[in-house]
This record gives sequence, structure tokens and C-alpha cells, in this order.
Amino acid sequence: MVVTPPSSYDFRVVEKLVIVPRYLNTEFHVETIRRGLKGDIKFVARGGQLDQNRLRKPTIRPSLETGTIKRKLVTGTLRSYVNTALNPQRVTLTGTATTPSGRVINLTRIFALDVKISFRPATAVKKIELLPGESKKVRLLANRRDPFLGPLTIAISDLSAKGIVAPKQIKLMDAQPDAEITITVKKTAKPGKYNLGFSGSTRVNGLAESGGGDPLEIVVLKPKKKK
Repeated sequence: MVVTPPSSYDFRVVEKLVIVPRYLNTEFHVETIRRGLKGDIKFVARGGQLDQNRLRKPTIRPSLETGTIKRKLVTGTLRSYVNTALNPQRVTLTGTATTPSGRVINLTRIFALDVKISFRPATAVKKIELLPGESKKVRLLANRRDPFLGPLTIAISDLSAKGIVAPKQIKLMDAQPDAEITITVKKTAKPGKYNLGFSGSTRVNGLAESGGGDPLEIVVLKPKKKK
């Protein structure tokens, strides 16, 4: 019986979940642990949208540094291209190293990856309460994902027929994180709950992108009867 000696190195992906902003790139990190190994450790990432599908090129392409004695923390980059789907997936990361005796050691670890839109417009508060005739200012956040810093147009749903007045849209400039909007409840508005929705649109690396976030719940209160 041949007994395989223990591995002279190990590694782990630092991030529990790696999120890639669609059409952009993100970094992740691999910690290497050496147990006598002095040579380099080379890494290859595969799986999901990192693989070629028939004639379709990978829609997410990885790039990883080589682990050395001096570089214990390896940085990897995942870049998203056209036709990247918005879905979670598992990525297999394989490290390969060769001992002085010529023994090749392959180790494999798996990490979770998810693709998200690079912005998610929503208000800083989830709910406001107003009486008919009242107004309130709220902050509308872009909720950008690094490294997205481009301009963003946010369309706001039209509730004017129900007596809720808000801007139809706002435009955020490069790197602008938020804007203030005023919401007014007309005196004719009926008491009840209303959802004000937000949808952002822009171009990311020349590609059209759009997506929404959580709506703002507006509670129109019933006026108290005058005594």
C-alpha cells in the first residue's frame, strides 16, 4: 500500500461570497498556507459562467496572481462581459504546486459567486407616514457597487392619480451617491398604503443596464376629526 504524504501547502478563499457587478470587475483574495513548500502556487478558476459554453466565450473571465513565498495573499480578478447572467453560481479554484522531488500537488476549493446589477436605487427610509396636504423630503440612494461611478437616471413611479406627488425622475452625476426628493400628499388623497417604486438606468462600459430596488411605502393617514 502506497501512503501519500500530506500536502506541503493549503489555501482558502477569504471572501465567503464574491459579488461581481455586471459588466464590471471585482477582486477576491486567496490566503496560502505553506507547510514546507518553497515553490510557486498557480491557480485556475473554473465553473459556471467562467467556462466556455459551446461556441460562446466565457462571460466572466478570471485572472489570478501566482502565490510565492513573499506573496502569501493572492489577489484574483473576475471581469464580467456582455451576456453575463444575473445568477448565483459555484466556482472551483484549483491550486497547483510542484515539490523539489517533482511531485505535483493539486488542491481544489469551492467558493460562491453571484452577479448583481451595479446599482440598486432605494430611499434611505423604507416607510413614511403623511396626512393629506403634508410633504416630506427623503434621500434617494443610488446604492452603487464598486467600481461603478457613472451617471445614473432614476425613474420614479407615477402615483399622481392617487394623490401622491413626486418627481418623475432624477439624474445623478458621476459618483453622486444620492439626491433629495420631496413627496407630497394631496388633500384629496384617500387614506391607505401606497408603494413608490424606483428604477435606475445607465450604460456600464458601453452596455445598457437597468434595475430597480425596494419601493418606498407611503402611508396616508386618516385625518383626525375636529372636535
